[in-house]
Parts: sequence; C-alpha cells; structure tokens
Amino acid sequence: MREKSIRSKIGKKFVVTTDSKHTDPIAQSILNRDFRTASPGEKCVSYITYIQNFEGFIYLTTVLDLYERKIIGWCLSKGMTTIQTVLPALKDAIADRKQKKRDVVPFR
Repeated sequence: MREKSIRSKIGKKFVVTTDSKHTDPIAQSILNRDFRTASPGEKCVSYITYIQNFEGFIYLTTVLDLYERKIIGWCLSKGMTTIQTVLPALKDAIADRKQKKRDVVPFR
C-alpha cells in the first residue's frame, strides 16, 4: 500500500438514532404479522428509511400493497415529519389505485 500510495479510508462512527426509552404511545399491530390478502388494496404497509447524501439525509417513504407485493406509493423528502413523508406517499398510493382499475395478477 505504501508503494502505491494507497491509504485506508476510515468511515464515520455509527450513530444510534432510535430512542427506545420514550414515553410516546406505541401503535397497535393491526396485521398481527398476517400478511396474506385476497384482493388488491386490502392490506398495505409503509416503511420509512433514510439515505445519506452530500447535503445530509433524505427520507424515503414507501407504501407496499401486500397482494401485488409492489410499491404503489412513495415520497422522497428532506424532513421526517408526517406531512413531509407519510401523507405524500399515501396520496401517491391513492392516485395509483385510482389509475389502475384493472385485474391484477399477484406475484407469488
């Protein structure tokens, strides 16, 4: 490495962002891990993750239809409030459902 002038790149230390010792109410699990469904739009789940870029973080929110096993709505945002993440993703999913009123073949 010295001969080729190659150096290791030291990454940033992992920072824990989850606060498990909060007093906020915890939402009830409505699905109880039953992800089976008989028709499109019957059960949908959502997920929020963050992506680091040069300016900081952007947040990706997705809405997945469990029948089709595909993303039907999503949103990229700079903030992590409900108005910036979840609501636009849900609006995108609702618009997608209105546009696709056809028979769906599930992915199995």
